Amino acid sequence: MANLKERIRKELIIQEGIEGKSEDIELVRKCLEIIHTSNTWNTLINVKWHRYGTKSYEMHRLYYPSQLLKNIMKLGVSQSQNIMKSIDIHVTELKKDIEK
Repeated sequence: MANLKERIRKELIIQEGIEGKSEDIELVRKCLEIIHTSNTWNTLINVKWHRYGTKSYEMHRLYYPSQLLKNIMKLGVSQSQNIMKSIDIHVTELKKDIEK
């Protein structure tokens, strides 16, 4: 997921250029640093496409926190971090069970 994280960091810079700085982008950046599985990422972050050209492949990915993540963040920072770690651990354990 290291290469993926680097790509997402670059795409967030592009997103800031399109939309300007926002709390949502900062929240996505913070999540990028603490999330370790793509399943957790896909649960907590929504991706939308933004066209910049006329060809079908000329699109940027724009990242937004899901409603679930926003609700978790309302609980407070310490509780939110514990929940995020718990989700990540749970997803990792599920993957191990499936691989058996």
